[in-house]
This record gives sequence, structure tokens and C-alpha cells, in this order.
Amino acid sequence: MIIDMKNILENSINSGSLILPTDKKFSNIVDLSKTLAKLSGNQFSIKNEDRKSDELLKMIGIPDHLIFVIIDGLGMNILRNLDSNNFLNTNLKSELLTVFPSSTPVALTSFSTGLWPSEHGITNWFTYLPEINKVSTIIHFSTRAEGKNLAEFGLTPKDVYKFSSIIENSTYDAKSILPSYIANSEFSLHWQSPSIPYEKFSDGINITIDQIKHAKNRSFTFLYSPIVDATAHQKGVYHEDTIKSAQKINNELDRLYSTINGQSKIIVTADHGLLDIPKNKIFTIPDNELQKCINNEPWGDMRAVFFDVKKSKTEEFQNLLLKSTEENFALLSIDEVVEIGLFGPNQFSSIAKSRLGTHIAISLGESIISYKEAPYENMVGAHSGITPEELFVPLIIA
Repeated sequence: MIIDMKNILENSINSGSLILPTDKKFSNIVDLSKTLAKLSGNQFSIKNEDRKSDELLKMIGIPDHLIFVIIDGLGMNILRNLDSNNFLNTNLKSELLTVFPSSTPVALTSFSTGLWPSEHGITNWFTYLPEINKVSTIIHFSTRAEGKNLAEFGLTPKDVYKFSSIIENSTYDAKSILPSYIANSEFSLHWQSPSIPYEKFSDGINITIDQIKHAKNRSFTFLYSPIVDATAHQKGVYHEDTIKSAQKINNELDRLYSTINGQSKIIVTADHGLLDIPKNKIFTIPDNELQKCINNEPWGDMRAVFFDVKKSKTEEFQNLLLKSTEENFALLSIDEVVEIGLFGPNQFSSIAKSRLGTHIAISLGESIISYKEAPYENMVGAHSGITPEELFVPLIIA
């Protein structure tokens, strides 16, 4: 008998242990993206129901120079562990919800397009591409298994990243200031702005200051740092090194603000938060049993795993998942996911739906599924689920 896992997930949402990214009590990063589109001069179509974007617009104002900073992994739980009188906390204006899956490529694409995952179709760190029948590491524009560039399979970035950037028709001079290893990559170029690489975050701040001081027109500067996320993955959310990395980011942003005060508006947020994973919450599905039930290898991430389940094996696969994860995951059909609105309130685009498979396993708490090609035994902090720790990110305006 197939168990009603949708009801189990909804009970967790109603209890507050999980939260929907579409919860109407809060603004979402999609609302913020649409606001940035308006601020940067893009004639972005904001529907009447997008009133939260207008509320954010009033909060931010209309500056000549807009600096948009994404600190990867800086969830509210990390921010609350910093000095309450520091730059970030002093200028904290609100909390936002990120999107689901709460993963960097998904959230960054929502930031860059103003679209929900149900629309833009970037579904997780590992995204299935039906046109080549392969799972990709989407942010690297490569296949997961072989690490081959997707161009070798005849794909272009526009084939994969289907939708336009909010910067594309901007009247502002736009620049992206990024770590050197991702600057001018296929994924980062989707922002439709030239990338300036940096080695250390302090260098990125120096470049930003220089850009503002020498700007001849209105400008939009996007600055990104991965260091908090990287440290939290390795050491844990509340580890001293993670808190120190966040404090260093704070100090550099404080320096930026002090240097250009009055010339610009600085907006700081994050793509997602993280939570720590206990060792006894790392689960593996036996591969020999798994392969009997699915058509393709799993994709997604450790806390939101996508499966293409054979029609005749649905009940068997659900039993296998529940047994293997000790009922720490809920297995939902894609139709159930659409009904709940996990990927956003809007109708699914054809490209998004084609990348979802038949089912998705969603963590009900601190658990992860470790697939054979993605061992997570040494990872402490994790994300991509829908706990409050993962979904709540700050909105800082200075």
C-alpha cells in the first residue's frame, strides 16, 4: 500500500518544523529580484499580486548606485551568532525566504531572472537535462558523471539557462565582481554583465569601491562571496571558523559602506542558510535495489533528491526509501509537489517540468541521502531542504 507522504510533509509544515518558500507572511528572494530589476531600470513585468516587490522598493529607495551582495550560506541562524551591533545586524531590515530547492544554482538563477524554479527550470546542484539524457552539474556547465563540458553534447548556455537576466535591458552600467574561479563562466555570464575576478573578498571590496568612485553613469554592481557556505559545509554552521568567516565578511562590508557612504545603496542577502547534519542522519539507499526501481541515476542534492521511478515500481520504491532513510524523508510525486507549490506559485514551464523526473524525496529534518557519486560523510553543514534554517535569509540595506 502506498503511504500518503504528502500529508506527512504538510503536517511538518503546519507544525513549523518545515516551511513553504511561498509562505505569504514573508517576502521571497524572487520579490527582491523583481525589485532590483525595477531599480536597475529594467522594464520587468511585475504583476499586481507582486505587491511585496513594491514594498521592498519603498524600503530601498532609488539610488544612483546599487550594490547587490550575495553572501553564500549566510542564513539567519549564522547572522544571529554575530555581534548584534555589527554592520550586518545593525542594518538588518527584514527576513526573506529563499526558494526550493535551497541550493546555490537554483537561488542564483531566481536572483538573476526574477523567476521561480517552477519557471526557470534550474532544479538543483545536479540537474537532469532530458535533451541529452544526462545529469549535469549545472553551475559548472558540465555532466556530473564524466565532468565533460555540455558544449561537447551540442548544448549552449542559452539551451540550459533559458530565461533572460534582469540586467539584460537595464539602463544602469552593470558589473559582476566574482571569485576568479567562476568569473566569466557559462553560469555567471547569465547575469548579462561583464565579470571582474577577485582572489580575496577584500580585493572584491576594493574593486567595488573603485567602480563606484569612477562611475560616470548610474550603476548596478553585483558582488558574491562563497566563503561562509564553504566553511559551514566543512566545519558546521556554529563552528568558530564559520562565525569568523561571517565576521570577516561583515568587517569588509562595513569598510565598503564607510568608504562610499552617501554615494550608493548596499543590499546584502544570501542564497540559502544551512543546518548541521548528525552522523546518524546520513542515509544510503542500496544501489542494487535502487537500480531495479529507477530509469536514470538520481539527481538533485542530498536533502532534495529527484528520481525517475518506473511505473511498476512506485510502491516498491517508496518502501525502499522509507526503510533506507528510517522514515526521515517524504517521497512525493511531481504532481503532489506542483499542488503544494514547493517550486513556486506559478505554472510550471515546459523546460522546468521536463527536468523533474517522477518523484522527489524531501528531508523531514536533519537527514541527508548520500548517493554513490556524491559522498557526504565528511560534510557537516548542508542545505537544499525546507527547514527554517535553510530558507530564512537576511535582507540588509545600508
